[in-house]
Amino acid sequence: MAIPAHLLAHLPYFAAVAKYQSFTLAAESLFVSQAAVSYQIRQLEMKLDVLLVVRQSGSRVYLSNAGQQLAVEYQAFEQRLEQVLQSLQPQKLAGTLRLTAPVDFASKVLPYVLMELQTQAPNLSIDLEVSDALVDLIADGFDFALRTVTEGERLQHELITKAHKSVVASPSYLTRYSVPNGLKDLKAHTLLVRGLGQYFSWNQLLGMEDLSLTTDYRTLVLGNTFALEEGAKAGLGLAFLVDFAIQEALQTGQLVRVLPELTAPLNTPLYLAYVPSPQAEVFKGVLQQALQTVLQQRFSAAVLL
Repeated sequence: MAIPAHLLAHLPYFAAVAKYQSFTLAAESLFVSQAAVSYQIRQLEMKLDVLLVVRQSGSRVYLSNAGQQLAVEYQAFEQRLEQVLQSLQPQKLAGTLRLTAPVDFASKVLPYVLMELQTQAPNLSIDLEVSDALVDLIADGFDFALRTVTEGERLQHELITKAHKSVVASPSYLTRYSVPNGLKDLKAHTLLVRGLGQYFSWNQLLGMEDLSLTTDYRTLVLGNTFALEEGAKAGLGLAFLVDFAIQEALQTGQLVRVLPELTAPLNTPLYLAYVPSPQAEVFKGVLQQALQTVLQQRFSAAVLL
């Protein structure tokens, strides 16, 4: 039942009297005069038309039956109100959050995300493992993983963003070998790849014209995103990379896009994977917010927001 508005101002004074059984002590706890407390109690009794506090000699008092009933109900009301107010306040995140992420995203984007997390949750520590391997979150004790696939039993996957992808090369390489005008021209170029058989990105592009990367193509294995970027900048061949990894090289002109009209529709999704739990939901919220803030502020041209 809602408390009538005309009674609200008096009830804290009544609660103090009920707690201390004394006008003097109630006044001291509220930092007001004893006369002010006595006045508030008289006003409350008059409006309710019932005796709540029985005065004794001196400042000592005791509650009538009606007063005892009101004291119990008002105490319960205060407790419920306190619970509601606490639930409305941001939770203070603390402890250690174990996170794993691919090498390129962890190196290029996550440092800014960690800085953002220090602002949002200064008591939260991050234990970051950088690996392109698809780790087992449960067996290896990780709270969250950033990954490009939705694999893993009992895991929830939240799409964070989709990263643009580009075929790039150095200006010097294109001067020596010419700019390819179509996918069939790629056979005349060296395609930089992560490893033997690791041709997903290239085949995603070639598949637009029912082609695939076979032994007819000249490839050079360089291992990971950084080696591919550096190899492309050194003029070793064409690399097919996510834009956030090569954003700086594109801006400085060390790399230029090739076949942009064909790669424009292609992207790589990035998911936040975790084992669902009430605690994970809290951490997920602050982690998602930090990720979105950084992507919008620093990498908006490289991702689909």
